Amino acid sequence: MPAGLVHLEREKEPVELSLRMSLKERSGIASLREVSVPSSNGSLLPLSELVKVREGIEDKTIYHKNLKRVVYVTEMLQCCRESGIRHTEDERCN
Repeated sequence: MPAGLVHLEREKEPVELSLRMSLKERSGIASLREVSVPSSNGSLLPLSELVKVREGIEDKTIYHKNLKRVVYVTEMLQCCRESGIRHTEDERCN
């Protein structure tokens, strides 16, 4: 699960940030606030000093192509017989 996005000047798309800790350490907001991260001078700071916790729904990234909004749709087929999709001879399921 992404922890957030960072917008870097040299990147075209936002870069996802992710954080993964043990289940015990990530089981609640209080325990996450106590996680320490190194500062620029090397001292450790608890996350509670760096972030504000708020509950809500994050806006999604809007993708564009040729200045128009686009939505990417992907699928995974287990077998063409199950999906009901017809394929060419080279793409048949075994």
